Amino acid sequence: MPQIRPQRADILPAGMIVVDEACRILGVDRFTVSEADLLLGYLTSPAFRAVPLAPERTRLPRIDTAG
Repeated sequence: MPQIRPQRADILPAGMIVVDEACRILGVDRFTVSEADLLLGYLTSPAFRAVPLAPERTRLPRIDTAG
């Protein structure tokens, strides 16, 4: 695979075995691979959209400690 950097080529087969075994154990029959980073994947996932936004925090009163 010419797109794979040489530093990653030696760990790719092991990673594929781990993903394949995890999918088998979890009953996953397909998944999406992306070139984007993990945060983008999290933000665009259906699981993220299903979580309600946190309520706004109430600010605590400021305490003046200057004499």
